[in-house]
Amino acid sequence: MNIVYNNHKGDGNMRTDYESLYELEWKDVKNYILSVCRQDVCERIIHCESQKEWNVFLQDDDVYESVKNDMKKAYYHTQGYDDLEKHLIMMNVLFRNHDCQSIHIQLQKILSQHRMTLDEYCLLRHVIDFSHLSFEDIVRELYECYGVSAKECAKMALLEDDVDLACVYLMKCETCEHELLDIVKSYSWIQYFRLKRFYKQRELAFTVLTTH
Repeated sequence: MNIVYNNHKGDGNMRTDYESLYELEWKDVKNYILSVCRQDVCERIIHCESQKEWNVFLQDDDVYESVKNDMKKAYYHTQGYDDLEKHLIMMNVLFRNHDCQSIHIQLQKILSQHRMTLDEYCLLRHVIDFSHLSFEDIVRELYECYGVSAKECAKMALLEDDVDLACVYLMKCETCEHELLDIVKSYSWIQYFRLKRFYKQRELAFTVLTTH
């Protein structure tokens, strides 16, 4: 998948930072439920025309259970990363905490069993409690404990608009793709030239080493 970051607008494959993903209107949530729930539930919510009506609707325990079961079914039948992320976002918005927990634990176990890429991180970030861990700590743990590559860590940092942290991990890479350098440049010219100088010096040092 061709990953494009936040400040590159207008691309259909654009990835979005964590906080922006949760800037939802109640109509966004309503339309999602209409797309995944059974007809009897849809018939009950189709006429909700205000936030107040919507809140009353969701407080009905029978409706909540129906919506929860239909959303879980949609989640377990989804294959693509983008659709999985959409389901996780809506679960976090709509489900009570204890109803999210089992799904979060299961997903964490699955993702921890293999080398993580940016696609997997986009799912993992929805099951992490950011109130207890900083983003920098999470990336460091992925790098040091789970074998996630420096390049993927840099991509995660760019996704979350942390260009300084991205540069820390890009400097751990042997080389840097032009695409990633261009993304860094779109955030910060200073960091871009810093990386260019860093790789140039490394290239010169390697040349000297191999000629002696």
